[in-house]
Amino acid sequence: MHKSESSSSFTADNFLPKVLKSHVALDAQSISCGTNYAVLVTKQGQMYSWGEESGGRLGHGVCSYIPQPKLINEFDGSSVELADCGEFHTCAVTSSGDLYTWGDGAHNAGLLGLGSEASHWKPVRILGQMEGINVKIISCGPWHTAFVTSEGKLYIYGDGTFGALGHGDRVSTNLPREVEALSGCRTIRISCGVWHSAAVVSVFGEATSSSGKLFTWGDGEDGKLGHGDKECRLIPSCVAELDETSFQQVACGQSVTVALSESGQVYAMGIIDPSQENVVKAPSCIEGGLGKSSVQEVACGFHHIAVLNSKAEVYTWGRGSNGQLGHGDNEYRRIPTLVRALKGKQVRKVVCGSNYTATICLHKPITGTDSSKCSGCRHPFNYMRKLHNCYNCGSVFCNACTSKKSLAAAMAPKTNRPYRVCDDCYIKLEGVREYLGTPANGARFSNASLPSSVNEMDDIGTTPQRQLLRVDSFDFFRQSKIPDLKTIGETSGSSSFNLKGIRQLSRLASFDSVNQEGKQRSTKHCASKSDTSSLVRHSVTCGLPFSRRGSVEVFPLSIKSSPVESVGNTSDFTTDITDTELLQEGTKKSNQCLHQEISVLKAQVEELTRKTKQLEVELATTSKKLEVAVLMQSDDAVKIKTSEEIATSLTLQLMDATKKEVDKTRRRRSSF
Repeated sequence: MHKSESSSSFTADNFLPKVLKSHVALDAQSISCGTNYAVLVTKQGQMYSWGEESGGRLGHGVCSYIPQPKLINEFDGSSVELADCGEFHTCAVTSSGDLYTWGDGAHNAGLLGLGSEASHWKPVRILGQMEGINVKIISCGPWHTAFVTSEGKLYIYGDGTFGALGHGDRVSTNLPREVEALSGCRTIRISCGVWHSAAVVSVFGEATSSSGKLFTWGDGEDGKLGHGDKECRLIPSCVAELDETSFQQVACGQSVTVALSESGQVYAMGIIDPSQENVVKAPSCIEGGLGKSSVQEVACGFHHIAVLNSKAEVYTWGRGSNGQLGHGDNEYRRIPTLVRALKGKQVRKVVCGSNYTATICLHKPITGTDSSKCSGCRHPFNYMRKLHNCYNCGSVFCNACTSKKSLAAAMAPKTNRPYRVCDDCYIKLEGVREYLGTPANGARFSNASLPSSVNEMDDIGTTPQRQLLRVDSFDFFRQSKIPDLKTIGETSGSSSFNLKGIRQLSRLASFDSVNQEGKQRSTKHCASKSDTSSLVRHSVTCGLPFSRRGSVEVFPLSIKSSPVESVGNTSDFTTDITDTELLQEGTKKSNQCLHQEISVLKAQVEELTRKTKQLEVELATTSKKLEVAVLMQSDDAVKIKTSEEIATSLTLQLMDATKKEVDKTRRRRSSF
């Protein structure tokens, strides 16, 4: 992803597109830009936000600046489909069509749509009348919010001072309300400007070739509504001059409206930047600078416009004072200008914030002809060191540097299976978690692959001419140090034990206590030509047949190999230990570990509860102090006002007395 204003923060302007820095790998599906902050939705349905915090709009529940994308994990396990940013609030829609909102609600505008002016620092689902409504499209303006349902109905709420809500009045509403003027139509797209709105609407029953008509309403200053005047429209009104044109997308700035027709032409109305232009533009087609390629997407900031054409090229024009145009300077552009810094970046989406621009680009894989060395260890590829691509970053690596696989690889052809990724991408994708799972080279064998009876053990041939490896079933595990569950948990970072392997290892420990009895009951030879080479090649990977009914889990153990001896050596097995006894022993140890973890978690819950109550008490005390301070301030204000009134009264009395004295003096002089 590239940004033309800033990459990982908003503290400095960038005049050329720069790759967004992140601690985690981001497979961006969509991005929305607000005022000095942004949100991003990945293909996996995760949502990230970063930038300046103001009133809780980032959704992390903390009042701190977030320099790089940070995961918002507050959607009850649902994946996020799309999101949009306003100036003080943020909205998101999940895959089930539920609408979540959060941010600063203390502006008397009902920005959050929750029926109150309270602020929320974490995502809150809008319920009530929204139950059963499936949201498909969302648009957030600085002072109002609009969304479209799966049935094509348009709902808007927020500040109605300039008629931007389209409800026929200037009344603000803090609950979603359907735009009744469009109740008989199907809304295709919606965009919220600062004080106006625009929508692409399919009108039913009209005999016209235009399937997507352009409607605008709200503040008409600067001609941004496209009706040929500067009048305010309180309900959606069709732009008559473009009645014969079919539109597919619309975007609103502060003083301009931009629409994209189905034929790929861009229409604009209003003024992009009032400080640079003073001529109101009627709805007109933008032709200069865009070339012959059709436009696929339009976006609009406060005072600049960006479009994406069919060749994956980005054109921008308008105000460039903050580098939002991406041309390397801060010059104003009157006509669309190609962003050359994005050439060859395979741009697939462009979005505008208030004074910056962002694009989403496809990953560009590096083929074998681009590099002859591993990007990790820098060793050249050869017959033994094969070339592999990382399915996340696209770079080339050898087998050793791409030994891990991940389900979240960005360029994975399928999402239901893991693909090779390099070590750096694996750490990012897995969130630096310790991976406890089935080893890559670990195998699962059924009893068919192991001797299932004593007779089969007798049938294994012997070779006196060769020295064979002897593995004693109990001495083997007794000589190797079998860790307990706690030790395994502490060393899981460097071991390849899975949960079943840990339980099986616990069972093997119980065999040691019955070793002598087992040796007296059954001793058989366990060596052959073929099995010997297999044992040596697998570095003593051994599995013990507990039962003939199911499969046996085999996992590698890092131990000392048993000494090589003659064929006469025997291997001992115990045959009278039942699966039930083993299961009880393993379950007992597992339960002990779980009880310890539960105790720790209970202690943590109690500590958090205590801290929460303490904070609630402190909050109540602070609230009381604040109320007292407000009352004292009110009393002081009343006293000041009373003092001013007394001073005014005394001044008037003094003036009257002075005037009377002057009049008396004049009368006395006139009498003489």
